[in-house]
Amino acid sequence: MPRLSIHLPDGSEKTIVLPKNGEYFARIGRDEHCEIVLPFQSVSGEHALLQFKEGGYVLEDLGSTNGTKINGLTPMGAATLYDGDEIALGDARLRFAEEPSPGFSAELSGREEEAAPSIAMRNLQQLADEAARTTRNHYLWMALYAVLIFFLAVFAGLTYKHYRVTGELLPLQWLGIESPKAALKSMPLPQTENGMQL
Repeated sequence: MPRLSIHLPDGSEKTIVLPKNGEYFARIGRDEHCEIVLPFQSVSGEHALLQFKEGGYVLEDLGSTNGTKINGLTPMGAATLYDGDEIALGDARLRFAEEPSPGFSAELSGREEEAAPSIAMRNLQQLADEAARTTRNHYLWMALYAVLIFFLAVFAGLTYKHYRVTGELLPLQWLGIESPKAALKSMPLPQTENGMQL
Protein backbone atom coordinates (compact mmCIF):
# COMPACT_ATOMS: atom_id res chain seq x y z
CA MET A 1 0.00 0.00 0.00
CA PRO A 2 1.22 3.56 -0.66
CA ARG A 3 2.55 5.43 2.34
CA LEU A 4 3.13 9.08 3.17
CA SER A 5 5.84 9.71 5.77
CA ILE A 6 5.76 13.06 7.57
CA HIS A 7 8.80 14.44 9.40
CA LEU A 8 7.38 16.29 12.42
CA PRO A 9 8.99 19.35 14.08
CA ASP A 10 10.04 17.32 17.15
CA GLY A 11 12.14 15.04 14.95
CA SER A 12 9.71 12.13 14.98
CA GLU A 13 8.14 10.62 11.91
CA LYS A 14 4.50 9.84 11.25
CA THR A 15 3.47 7.41 8.53
CA ILE A 16 0.04 7.43 6.91
CA VAL A 17 -1.07 4.40 4.91
CA LEU A 18 -2.96 5.51 1.81
CA PRO A 19 -5.72 3.35 0.31
CA LYS A 20 -5.81 2.62 -3.39
CA ASN A 21 -9.29 3.61 -4.44
CA GLY A 22 -10.77 6.34 -6.58
CA GLU A 23 -12.76 7.92 -3.76
CA TYR A 24 -9.84 8.86 -1.52
CA PHE A 25 -8.77 12.47 -1.20
CA ALA A 26 -7.14 14.39 1.61
CA ARG A 27 -6.57 18.07 2.21
CA ILE A 28 -3.15 18.74 3.68
CA GLY A 29 -2.66 21.84 5.80
CA ARG A 30 -2.30 23.47 9.19
CA ASP A 31 -6.05 23.74 9.92
CA GLU A 32 -7.51 21.04 12.14
CA HIS A 33 -10.32 20.28 9.69
CA CYS A 34 -7.80 18.99 7.12
CA GLU A 35 -7.56 15.24 6.70
CA ILE A 36 -3.76 15.44 7.08
CA VAL A 37 -2.71 18.10 9.59
CA LEU A 38 0.84 19.51 9.48
CA PRO A 39 1.75 21.54 12.61
CA PHE A 40 4.08 23.97 10.81
CA GLN A 41 3.70 27.76 10.74
CA SER A 42 4.97 27.84 7.15
CA VAL A 43 2.16 25.52 6.04
CA SER A 44 -1.05 27.21 4.90
CA GLY A 45 -4.43 26.39 6.41
CA GLU A 46 -5.31 24.33 3.33
CA HIS A 47 -1.97 23.90 1.61
CA ALA A 48 -2.39 21.04 -0.87
CA LEU A 49 -4.77 18.33 -2.03
CA LEU A 50 -3.78 14.67 -2.26
CA GLN A 51 -6.08 12.34 -4.17
CA PHE A 52 -6.09 8.98 -5.91
CA LYS A 53 -6.70 9.65 -9.59
CA GLU A 54 -6.32 7.55 -12.74
CA GLY A 55 -4.47 4.76 -10.98
CA GLY A 56 -2.04 6.87 -8.99
CA TYR A 57 -1.75 9.54 -6.33
CA VAL A 58 -1.78 13.18 -7.44
CA LEU A 59 -0.68 16.18 -5.39
CA GLU A 60 -1.92 19.69 -6.16
CA ASP A 61 -1.09 22.97 -4.44
CA LEU A 62 -4.17 24.92 -3.31
CA GLY A 63 -2.71 28.39 -3.72
CA SER A 64 -0.55 28.18 -0.61
CA THR A 65 1.63 31.04 0.59
CA ASN A 66 4.95 29.17 0.65
CA GLY A 67 4.29 26.79 -2.22
CA THR A 68 4.76 23.08 -2.85
CA LYS A 69 7.87 21.37 -4.17
CA ILE A 70 8.49 17.81 -5.30
CA ASN A 71 12.12 16.69 -5.38
CA GLY A 72 13.18 20.33 -5.05
CA LEU A 73 11.18 21.62 -8.01
CA THR A 74 7.81 23.34 -8.18
CA PRO A 75 5.28 21.34 -10.22
CA MET A 76 2.96 23.05 -12.67
CA GLY A 77 -0.53 22.22 -11.47
CA ALA A 78 -1.36 18.72 -10.27
CA ALA A 79 1.58 16.29 -10.28
CA THR A 80 1.52 12.50 -10.12
CA LEU A 81 3.57 11.10 -7.24
CA TYR A 82 6.08 8.31 -7.72
CA ASP A 83 7.86 6.04 -5.29
CA GLY A 84 10.55 7.93 -3.38
CA ASP A 85 9.31 11.45 -4.16
CA GLU A 86 10.38 14.02 -1.58
CA ILE A 87 7.66 16.61 -0.93
CA ALA A 88 8.13 20.03 0.68
CA LEU A 89 5.11 22.00 1.85
CA GLY A 90 6.66 25.15 3.27
CA ASP A 91 9.08 23.83 5.92
CA ALA A 92 7.26 20.50 6.22
CA ARG A 93 9.01 17.50 4.68
CA LEU A 94 7.15 14.44 3.45
CA ARG A 95 8.12 11.33 1.51
CA PHE A 96 5.86 9.27 -0.73
CA ALA A 97 6.55 5.54 -0.96
CA GLU A 98 4.65 2.89 -2.83
CA GLU A 99 5.30 -0.71 -1.85
CA PRO A 100 5.28 -3.25 -4.68
CA SER A 101 2.26 -5.49 -4.87
CA PRO A 102 2.63 -9.32 -4.53
CA GLY A 103 4.30 -10.80 -7.59
CA PHE A 104 5.68 -7.44 -8.65
CA SER A 105 9.30 -8.45 -8.01
CA ALA A 106 8.85 -11.66 -9.97
CA GLU A 107 7.36 -9.72 -12.84
CA LEU A 108 10.43 -7.49 -12.94
CA SER A 109 12.85 -10.41 -12.69
CA GLY A 110 15.52 -10.32 -15.38
CA ARG A 111 15.03 -6.65 -16.28
CA GLU A 112 15.70 -3.32 -14.62
CA GLU A 113 12.86 -1.34 -13.10
CA GLU A 114 12.22 1.87 -14.97
CA ALA A 115 13.03 4.99 -12.98
CA ALA A 116 10.14 7.30 -12.19
CA PRO A 117 10.15 10.41 -14.36
CA SER A 118 11.63 13.45 -12.67
CA ILE A 119 9.52 16.46 -11.82
CA ALA A 120 11.36 18.40 -14.53
CA MET A 121 10.21 15.88 -17.14
CA ARG A 122 6.68 16.05 -15.75
CA ASN A 123 6.74 19.84 -16.04
CA LEU A 124 8.04 19.50 -19.60
CA GLN A 125 5.17 17.17 -20.47
CA GLN A 126 2.67 19.57 -18.92
CA LEU A 127 4.18 22.42 -20.95
CA ALA A 128 3.86 20.35 -24.13
CA ASP A 129 0.22 19.55 -23.35
CA GLU A 130 -0.51 23.20 -22.60
CA ALA A 131 1.18 24.27 -25.85
CA ALA A 132 -0.94 21.78 -27.79
CA ARG A 133 -4.14 23.11 -26.20
CA THR A 134 -3.06 26.70 -26.90
CA THR A 135 -2.34 25.85 -30.55
CA ARG A 136 -5.76 24.26 -30.97
CA ASN A 137 -7.43 27.32 -29.44
CA HIS A 138 -5.35 29.59 -31.69
CA TYR A 139 -6.49 27.78 -34.84
CA LEU A 140 -10.10 27.90 -33.64
CA TRP A 141 -9.97 31.67 -33.19
CA MET A 142 -8.30 32.06 -36.59
CA ALA A 143 -11.15 30.09 -38.19
CA LEU A 144 -13.75 32.26 -36.45
CA TYR A 145 -11.99 35.43 -37.60
CA ALA A 146 -11.86 34.11 -41.17
CA VAL A 147 -15.61 33.43 -41.14
CA LEU A 148 -16.29 36.90 -39.74
CA ILE A 149 -14.11 38.57 -42.39
CA PHE A 150 -15.88 36.55 -45.10
CA PHE A 151 -19.33 37.74 -44.01
CA LEU A 152 -18.10 41.33 -43.69
CA ALA A 153 -16.70 41.15 -47.23
CA VAL A 154 -20.02 39.79 -48.55
CA PHE A 155 -21.94 42.54 -46.76
CA ALA A 156 -19.57 45.20 -48.13
CA GLY A 157 -19.97 43.84 -51.67
CA LEU A 158 -23.77 43.82 -51.48
CA THR A 159 -23.77 47.32 -50.00
CA TYR A 160 -21.58 48.64 -52.81
CA LYS A 161 -23.77 46.99 -55.45
CA HIS A 162 -26.85 48.52 -53.85
CA TYR A 163 -25.17 51.94 -53.90
CA ARG A 164 -24.32 51.63 -57.61
CA VAL A 165 -27.94 50.79 -58.44
CA THR A 166 -29.88 53.11 -56.13
CA GLY A 167 -27.34 55.74 -55.15
CA GLU A 168 -27.96 55.00 -51.48
CA LEU A 169 -25.00 54.04 -49.36
CA LEU A 170 -26.88 51.88 -46.86
CA PRO A 171 -29.57 49.36 -47.84
CA LEU A 172 -31.96 50.65 -45.19
CA GLN A 173 -34.80 48.42 -46.36
CA TRP A 174 -32.80 45.44 -45.06
CA LEU A 175 -33.31 46.93 -41.63
CA GLY A 176 -36.99 47.65 -42.22
CA ILE A 177 -36.35 51.40 -42.62
CA GLU A 178 -37.70 53.38 -45.56
CA SER A 179 -34.96 55.16 -47.46
CA PRO A 180 -35.11 58.97 -47.83
CA LYS A 181 -35.50 58.73 -51.63
CA ALA A 182 -38.38 56.29 -51.36
CA ALA A 183 -40.01 58.52 -48.75
CA LEU A 184 -39.74 61.54 -51.06
CA LYS A 185 -41.25 59.61 -53.96
CA SER A 186 -44.20 58.50 -51.86
CA MET A 187 -44.95 62.04 -50.67
CA PRO A 188 -47.83 63.79 -52.54
CA LEU A 189 -46.87 66.80 -54.63
CA PRO A 190 -48.01 70.20 -53.33
CA GLN A 191 -51.19 71.56 -54.94
CA THR A 192 -52.43 75.04 -55.76
CA GLU A 193 -55.65 76.52 -54.47
CA ASN A 194 -57.39 75.27 -57.63
CA GLY A 195 -56.33 71.69 -56.89
CA MET A 196 -53.63 71.62 -59.53
CA GLN A 197 -50.30 70.04 -58.75
CA LEU A 198 -47.24 72.23 -59.00
